[in-house]
Amino acid sequence: VGSRAGSRGWDLDPFRARVSMQGTPVYDRAPCEFDRDALKARLREPRVELRVELAAGPAAATAWGCDLTCEYVRINGSYRT
Repeated sequence: VGSRAGSRGWDLDPFRARVSMQGTPVYDRAPCEFDRDALKARLREPRVELRVELAAGPAAATAWGCDLTCEYVRINGSYRT
């Protein structure tokens, strides 16, 4: 988020932002203490939620993505049309 905002010239205040992963706060206006081993295990779940709250206005957005593993790309890259 920070790199993208910086490259676009967006004026974001990191001291207002919040970030959570799998519902675990990892940044709340500053880095948070959290159980890294527990979060690492949760990040292996089939669905991973990353929530970023910038507190920079009323807009909201949702983005969906997927993990394209090397095996997935290899299998699907071998198809012929």
